[in-house]
Amino acid sequence: MDLSEKAALGRELQQYTGRPVPDDISGEQALMLLQEHIQQLINRDFQGLVNLLYRIDVEEQRLRKTLRDRSPEEAAKVIAVLILERIRQKIKTREAGRDREEQIPEDEKW
Repeated sequence: MDLSEKAALGRELQQYTGRPVPDDISGEQALMLLQEHIQQLINRDFQGLVNLLYRIDVEEQRLRKTLRDRSPEEAAKVIAVLILERIRQKIKTREAGRDREEQIPEDEKW
């Protein structure tokens, strides 16, 4: 993950967790931060967790299947991994869109 991807990941995590996140966050640090946040939501605000999953657009069927195959103690980590995968997909999609935008000649842009 390059520096711009790390910064984008940090911004996304900060938005979703409400916690300060460094721009150079590692994947492992991101997982730990998100896992702690998810565990708090499971324990104190389950509806908040459901809303977060909806906002991030985590695939419900995949989430259900993955959770079914794991123990309840692993739920926060499993959910955090799926959320990070989805956030990374979004970041890559945005970057691909920017790359395509840069290839459009100036006289053809709106």
